[in-house]
Amino acid sequence: MKKDLDPIVGSPDGKEGNGLPPEKDKDGLPLKERLALFFKEGKEWKFTPKAFFFSFAWLGLLLFLVDLASKWAVQLTLAPGNQGGEVFVIPDFFSLYLTYNEGSAFGLGDSAAWARILFIIISWIASILIPLFHWHYLRKEDPWINAVFALCFAGAAGNLIDRTFYWPETTGFSGVIDFFCFYINGPDKAPFAIFNVADACLTVGIALLLIVFLVRFIKEERAKHGKAKGE
Repeated sequence: MKKDLDPIVGSPDGKEGNGLPPEKDKDGLPLKERLALFFKEGKEWKFTPKAFFFSFAWLGLLLFLVDLASKWAVQLTLAPGNQGGEVFVIPDFFSLYLTYNEGSAFGLGDSAAWARILFIIISWIASILIPLFHWHYLRKEDPWINAVFALCFAGAAGNLIDRTFYWPETTGFSGVIDFFCFYINGPDKAPFAIFNVADACLTVGIALLLIVFLVRFIKEERAKHGKAKGE
């Protein structure tokens, strides 16, 4: 009786279909295997104190709590910046300036209701998918990628709380609490950026991801060229 052919790799021995063995079929790999090509090889994650530390799950939770606590510390101690509550830490460059952002990150975005609802939906999706995606599809023994996901989770979840629950009817103010304020041309001009801990986590996480991909891509290309020369 003839064995059923795998629709991706062809025959069970990998010689029919597209003619490539299963492990080399880059076009037909399942999502998990295709994504694994971009990340450091590792065994399946098993709980140990060391593995838990380098999973950086604790870091994501810690940064989320730091973001929440810092926002309310500023909210309870400073008046809004446009009401004279600005406190300069570095004169003419960096201050604590309480403001409320109903748009996106860094004080950017539209304050229209539809824009806030859109950002709420995006934040909820990101806060749920980031840990699920990390757990199911990525190698667990990759501390750099673990750190990326921890930072991005803290950023998405931190601003999710503000956008979802901070409304005039519930808290007396509306939107995401921002308070880190930087100037380039002095305080007489508009700030260069106003953000919070969650925004910083997202920025660092994305930058770290790009750096990791770039470094690994360069290493892989060098290894390929070295192998080609050796042959």
